[in-house]
Order: sequence, then C-alpha cells, then structure tokens
Amino acid sequence: MKLIITLSVVAIAIWVHSLQNVSQPQSNEGPKWQRVDQLCGEVELAAPTNKSIVVNGKTEIRLYTTRVKNAEVILYPGTATDKTCCGSSAPVARTRSNNFGSFEFSGFHRGLYWLKVKNGKVNGAIPLQLTDDFSAKSCHAPSTQRDFVVDAQPPTVETRIH
Repeated sequence: MKLIITLSVVAIAIWVHSLQNVSQPQSNEGPKWQRVDQLCGEVELAAPTNKSIVVNGKTEIRLYTTRVKNAEVILYPGTATDKTCCGSSAPVARTRSNNFGSFEFSGFHRGLYWLKVKNGKVNGAIPLQLTDDFSAKSCHAPSTQRDFVVDAQPPTVETRIH
C-alpha cells in the first residue's frame, strides 16, 4: 500500500513539473502554420451563402458553403522565420480554382508553404505545413475533403474524413 502511495505521489510530482515546463503559446508574432497532408481541396469563405428555397409551399432560408470560384491560387515557399506571406520570394506554382472552388498542386514535398488566394475582394494567405509528399491517390480520395478557409482569422484548413 505504501508503495502505491509513493508511486502516486511521484507520478503527481512529475506531472506537475511537466506542466510548469510547458512552453507558453507564442504571441501574435508569427503565423499559425496549418497542417495539411496534400495541396488540394476547395477554397471557401468563412461566411455561408444564404439561399431561399420553397419546400411544400413554404419559403426557407438555407445556408451553404461559400466556395471561391475562379480564384487565382498561388503557392509560395515558406520559412520558419516568416512573419507574413511571401516576402520577396517568387511563387513556385499557380493555378485557378474551378466553379466548385477546387484546386490542386501536384509534385510538392513536405515543408512550409504559403497559399495565397486572390479573387475580387478576397485576398488572403494561409501559412501551410505540408506533412506528406504529393500523392494523387490521397489527393483524389473521395473519403477526404480539405477546405481552405481563406478569410477566417486566422485562415484555417479543415480536413474531414468521410
């Protein structure tokens, strides 16, 4: 019984010590790198689109995801010391999102990147930490959806597994 109590006290002491040594989150000095496994998915806005529909003679307002269609999507290299997007770096790739907001960059290896999206009033950049090398199979898997929310504060990437 004394051994159990002693082990419990030691475990609690180690746990408390580990909590004291946890580094504090950084202030707003740099970007929050969003982890993503592939550079493909849909570009969208944080605010939904309201659509009015008629169901059984009654009008309903429904909310739908606002996809950013025909946006210029530009990929820049990133570094751990970046405070903002792109600096004097040249883009490594560019494309346009389709009518559903979909885009894809193939052939890139894991590392830090900036995904810049421009379309009309939309002009934002998402700091990305690419965790896997490009895989067409992973990128096109119907069970995985990657949403790049360009106007969120901070911009985010949401990956959903269906």
